[in-house]
Amino acid sequence: MLVNIQSDSDFACHALNRDVWKDEMVESLVQSGFIFWQQSEKSDEAKVRQREERLERSDCSIPSFSLEAKNLYLVASLLARPHL
Repeated sequence: MLVNIQSDSDFACHALNRDVWKDEMVESLVQSGFIFWQQSEKSDEAKVRQREERLERSDCSIPSFSLEAKNLYLVASLLARPHL
């Protein structure tokens, strides 16, 4: 799972959505290999996640990213896929 926590008031987050996540190649890559979970930092789910990941520390910035893999077999199979 690819996790992205964003701020609604941060221009960098809006630019990320406009320039990166909307890119056809990035979108295809994410759709083919990940569950993409994007939340506003103000949502209850993101707050829980931030506490879990300790993202509320002053040295962590928004937008934040993390890659979560609870199933190591799945991670190994994703890494073993041939690269295009």
